[in-house]
Amino acid sequence: MKTLIAFIIFLFNAIICVSQGINFEKGNWEETIAKAKQEKKLIYLDIFTSWCGPCKMMAKKYFPDEKVAEVYNRDFVNMSIDAEKGEGITLAAKYHVSGYPTNLFIDPQNAEIIYKTTGMPADKEGFINNGVVAISERNDPMKLPEYQKIFVKNSYDEKFLRKYIDKAKRLDLSTDLLLDAFITKYSKGYVVDSNVLYLKGIVNSINNKGFDYIIQHADLSEDKNANKDFAESMMFRAIHYASLTKKTPYFQQAVKKYEKLFPNEVEKSLFYQKDYYSKVEDNTNLWPVYEKYADLLNGKSSSLFETEDKELLEEAKEGLVWQMDEMKIPVEKRQEAIDKTINANPILKYQSSNQAGTDLNQIAWEVFEKKRTNKALLSKALVWSEKAMELSKKNSINEQLVIKDTYATLLYANGKKEKAIELEKEIVRMAKEEKSEDIASFEETLQKMQDGTY
Repeated sequence: MKTLIAFIIFLFNAIICVSQGINFEKGNWEETIAKAKQEKKLIYLDIFTSWCGPCKMMAKKYFPDEKVAEVYNRDFVNMSIDAEKGEGITLAAKYHVSGYPTNLFIDPQNAEIIYKTTGMPADKEGFINNGVVAISERNDPMKLPEYQKIFVKNSYDEKFLRKYIDKAKRLDLSTDLLLDAFITKYSKGYVVDSNVLYLKGIVNSINNKGFDYIIQHADLSEDKNANKDFAESMMFRAIHYASLTKKTPYFQQAVKKYEKLFPNEVEKSLFYQKDYYSKVEDNTNLWPVYEKYADLLNGKSSSLFETEDKELLEEAKEGLVWQMDEMKIPVEKRQEAIDKTINANPILKYQSSNQAGTDLNQIAWEVFEKKRTNKALLSKALVWSEKAMELSKKNSINEQLVIKDTYATLLYANGKKEKAIELEKEIVRMAKEEKSEDIASFEETLQKMQDGTY
C-alpha cells in the first residue's frame, strides 16, 4: 500500500475529471436507485479512493472510451463514489469493500450485488466484459436459494458446482464449503497444475481445502515467495470477513493454519491478531497480543530493521516498475521517475522501521490511556516508547514530536515527573518552531504536568 501511495503522489497529482464517456450520476444513492428502477437497468457503482492509482488509471483509460461508454450508458445507471468521503463511507461498509477500485453491479430492486470485481481489469475489453457478465448474472434463471438447496441435498454434478462457486464469488459469499466439495469430489480428475491455476482464480479464504491444495503444490510456482504472499493476502481477507461477521473462531482458525505453515513468521501472526482484535474491540485477547508484539519489536536489532527496510525499498521499486509497465512509460524515463518518487517520499526507505515505531507508539499510548494502574505494564510501555523514538528518527519532525510526547507522558506516569516536564517543554518549543498543528495539545499536556493533574 505504501508503494502504491508513493507512486500516486508523484505520477498523479489530481483527481482526473471525466467530461465524456461513461455518464456518472450527480445525485445521491437513493436518487440513483430510483433512476435505475425507472429505467429498468442495473446500477454500476465504481468505488474508489483519492490515493488509488488503478482507480485513476481506470478513470483515465476506460471511462472516457467510446466503446466502454456505449455499453455502460446503454445497460447501466452509473455512479462513482469515494469510499472515504460522505455517502461513500456507508456504501463501502454496506458492500464489504476491502480493495480499490471495487466495481459493483447492483440490482436496484433490492440493492443487492449482482456481480462484483476488485481491481482494474487488464484492458478495456475486460472492463466491458464485466458488464456483460453482470447482465448474464441478472438473467440467471436460478437464484441463490435454489443453488443452496441443490448443494445441501448433494444432488449436483461438477458443472453445477463450478457454476455455484462462480456465483458465490461474484456475490462476495464464502466459498469454503464449495471448494471443500470440489477438492473432495472432482479435483483428482485433473492434473495438478490445471487445478492450481483454477483454484488460484477462485480461492478467497485460507479456511478451505482449495487453499491447502495450492500451498501443498508450492513447488509449481516460479516465485518462491508466491505462496507465502498468497497466504498473507488470504489472512487479510480473513481479518476483513471475520471482523464484519464477528466470527472470531473463523479468524482464529485462519491464524492457526498460517502459523502451522509459516512457524517463523511470529511477527506477522501477532500483527494480524493485533489488527483483528483491535477491529472487533476484543480486549481480552488484544492485550496479551499487544504485549507479545511490542516485546518482539522492542527486541529487534537496528541491523535487522535496516535489512528489512532495504528489502521493502526494493519491493517498492519493483511495484513502481510494474505500474510504469502498465502505463507504458518509456524505459529510459523510469529510473528518473523512481528516484523522484523516493526523494519525494523518503519514508519509503524506512518502511519496516516506520511501521514498528508507529505500532510501538500506539501500544505505549494505549497503555497510558487504558492500563495506567498496571505499574508493570506502564514500565514496559516506557521502554517501548523509547524504542519508538529511536525508530522514528527518519520521520518528519512533526511525527517525531508526537512520539516524543508519548514518551514524555510515560515518563510522567512512571514517576519521572521532572524529566517529563523538561522534555515536554522541549517538545512545545520545537512545535512552535515547526508551526506544528499539535502545539495546543502539547501546551495543554505541559500545563497539566506542571499543575500535577496529568
